[in-house]
Amino acid sequence: PECARILNAGAPVVMPRVSELSPEHPERAFLEAQSIRSMLLVPVMEGDALSGFVGFDAVRNERDWSSAEVRFLQVFGSLMISTIERDRAYAEMMAARQREMIGHLASGVAHDFNNLLGVIDANVYYLHETVTGPGTDPEIAQVLEETHSAIGQAKVVTSGILSLSRTGGFPAQRVAVADAVSE
Repeated sequence: PECARILNAGAPVVMPRVSELSPEHPERAFLEAQSIRSMLLVPVMEGDALSGFVGFDAVRNERDWSSAEVRFLQVFGSLMISTIERDRAYAEMMAARQREMIGHLASGVAHDFNNLLGVIDANVYYLHETVTGPGTDPEIAQVLEETHSAIGQAKVVTSGILSLSRTGGFPAQRVAVADAVSE
């Protein structure tokens, strides 16, 4: 708990001699059970939040940790978190590209399907006008009306797919490259 408090504050935990900690110190028994005689922990921060820590411990001899060792671990932790953030950003970019490609594919399929529905709808309308009338079998009229209704429902679904595919992708925007690189 004591180490966690210090790390959450963004500070390193430097313990050159575990044996000099008071017997009541919350981490002393834990460290001694692992034969740790000296320890150095450095927080790995994502913004202001503690993401983890990296550290060294010495089990043969006590040692005084140098400022260079502290700085090395801080740089190492920064490199680790930068790599993790870069990997996350890359994964998000690839997922966005995949969604955009699926959107383009859905748009093309929906557009072609909508064209086919238009032809079928026109032909069903022509059949209905030509075949139905006095003395026509009522089942034929019912089948044509049900077909026309199903085509209408298919057009609504296709319209929804077209609408959905139009909302995907990244909006175009200007980016100050120098600012993005320095950030």
